Amino acid sequence: NTHATKDCRSTMSNPKEYYYINDDVLIPMGYGGPSNARQTSLLYNEYIVYNTDQINIEISFAC
Repeated sequence: NTHATKDCRSTMSNPKEYYYINDDVLIPMGYGGPSNARQTSLLYNEYIVYNTDQINIEISFAC
């Protein structure tokens, strides 16, 4: 009975390089390195949402 699933990745950016907006919005930045996640074939986080009406994207960035 879940609304979404998150699979963790084997790669993550360095927490020392994270950027915060207004002290409450975290933006992971920096080069990727190994994470503490269990052994996985995923390189990046994967979010599976079963009902797309639940998605609310507030901030989007493009480089």
